[in-house]
Amino acid sequence: GKKKLLRDDEEMGILIQNLNGEQHGDYFYPDISVVAMSYSTQTLIPPENNSGKNPAESGAMRISAGLGRIIVDEAGGRYAMFTKPTATFEAQEQHPQHEICVLNIKTGEVEKKPKKTMKDEKCSMGLYQISARDEQTFSFKNLLESSSVPLQLEYIVQKLKYLWGCDVDCEFTLQYNSKASIWMIQL
Repeated sequence: GKKKLLRDDEEMGILIQNLNGEQHGDYFYPDISVVAMSYSTQTLIPPENNSGKNPAESGAMRISAGLGRIIVDEAGGRYAMFTKPTATFEAQEQHPQHEICVLNIKTGEVEKKPKKTMKDEKCSMGLYQISARDEQTFSFKNLLESSSVPLQLEYIVQKLKYLWGCDVDCEFTLQYNSKASIWMIQL
C-alpha cells in the first residue's frame, strides 16, 4: 500500500516462435535473420538529406546471416536505415560478421561456425565480400541495393505501427528461393 506496488498478480504474455530456415547437413539455419524497427534510435542520414522528414521515422533493420542470435544477443549484424539501406557507419566496418549462428541438429545446441558453413550458392548471391585482409565477410550488398526486401520490411513494420498505435520491433527470417529468384520473408 505505502509503496504503491501492485496488489494483484501481473499477467505476462508469452510468444513462442517457430524456428525458420533449412537443414544443411547436421545444421539448421535461415539464410538471413532480420530485426526491423518502425523507429530508428540511430540515424545515419541527416533530416535535410531526406526532404526534411526525420529518417528515423522510417525505421531501420539489423541483418545477419544464419540465426539471429548475433543481432539479438550481441547487438551485432549489419545496420541499415530504410530510407537509405546502403548507408553505413564506421562501427560496422570495424566489426564485420565472419561467422554464422547455426543449430546443430545432433546436439540441439546453437553454435558459431565460419561463413563457409553456408552453401556456396547462398553466399554467391552477394551476401559477402572480400575485405582488404582477404577475409570473407557478410556485406548484404545485393540484398540492400538490388532487391525489394528493405521496402517490404519497412512496409510491414510501418503497417503494424499504424495498426497497433505504437512503435514496433519485429523479427524476420529470409530464405532465398533460387528456382523462383525471390526472397521468402517470414515474420
